[in-house]
Amino acid sequence: MLARTNGNWANTFIAGVPKGGTTALAAILAQHPEVFVPRKKEPRYYYFKDEEISPSNKVNRNVITKAEHYAALYAGASEKVLVDASPSYYGSEKALSLIRQDVPGARLILLLRDPVERTFSHFWFAVQRGYEPPGSKFEDIFTAGEVDAGGGYVRRRNYLKSSVYVERLDALFKIFPRGQVYMTTSERFMFEQATVLSEICEFLEIGRYDFDLGVGEKAKSGLPKSRLVHALTRNAQRVMKLAPGLIPRHVREGVDRAHNSNLVKPQMLPGTRRRLVDYYRDSVSELARKHQVDVSHWRNFSGATREFQFNDDRV
Repeated sequence: MLARTNGNWANTFIAGVPKGGTTALAAILAQHPEVFVPRKKEPRYYYFKDEEISPSNKVNRNVITKAEHYAALYAGASEKVLVDASPSYYGSEKALSLIRQDVPGARLILLLRDPVERTFSHFWFAVQRGYEPPGSKFEDIFTAGEVDAGGGYVRRRNYLKSSVYVERLDALFKIFPRGQVYMTTSERFMFEQATVLSEICEFLEIGRYDFDLGVGEKAKSGLPKSRLVHALTRNAQRVMKLAPGLIPRHVREGVDRAHNSNLVKPQMLPGTRRRLVDYYRDSVSELARKHQVDVSHWRNFSGATREFQFNDDRV
């Protein structure tokens, strides 16, 4: 049975993976009358619980670290399912252990994206947000360990390791029983959305719902065609997040469209793709064998003839 909290605490965690479709999933699930998703989609409370974050840390300065602030996200929520969609949790044994301690019956949802595509997308998203220094190249991730992300904050390059799912799942299932974890691939979520959403509703013990699949905040990766447009739309998005209830939906969506249309996704070099496939091949085989993950939609590994172009607008 889904864990019931005291009404002001999450009991369901969209815990991974980064750049795997969690933003789209959270936005779609939020339509369900039995589901509550706070406006701050990614609080990352359990990742940074009780830590002191410097205001100069531009990567993590907006995370929630205090219990009272986390509880405030769910204040007044009466829905059965209270969602925290922080995809960084799946890679943190500390975060998962704290969730298990606070909410023993919590349900976790994981979307696993083709590791080649996820790694590439994650890097360019970081470049777009200014988390990587100017002039960074994707191929640098194979050799460099750390970079200065500004404000005295050093960011570890974990793009490659974050896509070795089998290691993360081994750790996760030492903390949570499999019955409390729903797991599928990001590609299956995009190809078979209605079926996956029906499975998630059953997993969360809520009724099926006729979701509007076209709804969803978009977090696109890519490089800006115009730095001016990028700066203006990013600033507008930040302002809208401060008072989301005061900004009409059509205005928010218009700003998002303007922001996304200004981004161009770089193309992966064939040699880079081959290198990534070689890097992940063994772990993908072990993932399928050990954790029964169906990777048939992962075109880099399945040999499928149907080519899949993951829509980064929905990641």
